[in-house]
Amino acid sequence: MAGVVLTLLGFWAYNAKDGKINTATWLMWVVGDGLEAVSYFVMTGEDFVKNAVPITFAIGSFITFVVALSRRRFGMPDGVDWTVIVADLVITAGWFQRYLNAATANIMFVFTEVVSFFPLYRGVLAGREREYVMPWILWAAGDAFFLATVMSLSHTTEEKIYPIAQMVARLHRRGVHP
Repeated sequence: MAGVVLTLLGFWAYNAKDGKINTATWLMWVVGDGLEAVSYFVMTGEDFVKNAVPITFAIGSFITFVVALSRRRFGMPDGVDWTVIVADLVITAGWFQRYLNAATANIMFVFTEVVSFFPLYRGVLAGREREYVMPWILWAAGDAFFLATVMSLSHTTEEKIYPIAQMVARLHRRGVHP
């Protein structure tokens, strides 16, 4: 429950700000977070306890994207961003079709998230978007509880990869943004 609460607080803190989001990155996260949550759910034998944080994050990503659209807190992706979106979706679809195995697909989806950073970093460095530290800290803390939950239950090695990668990614993002 602590991981879910921290994840929700992170989304509340993120959506409370008025700055623009990076539309390209958040679009990829809506798709990616949903696919990661579904594949992780299947991979873990549909264990709701292990999946509380991923499901919460997938729903939060979708709501954040909708809130940003409704508040006009977005910019249209440029040509480079559209290229990254298409590349990410092609890689994601290709891996899913290639492996059709929940564990392998989940691990591959985690790695495609690296591609989704590119538009966000470009936007922040160019001054078009601003990212605040607090949501990222809350999300990383939620991921720490996610990992602790997985570790406290019977688990496979593959089940640890997703929470570890998410926590590292969110901590890394926190360090990059002004």
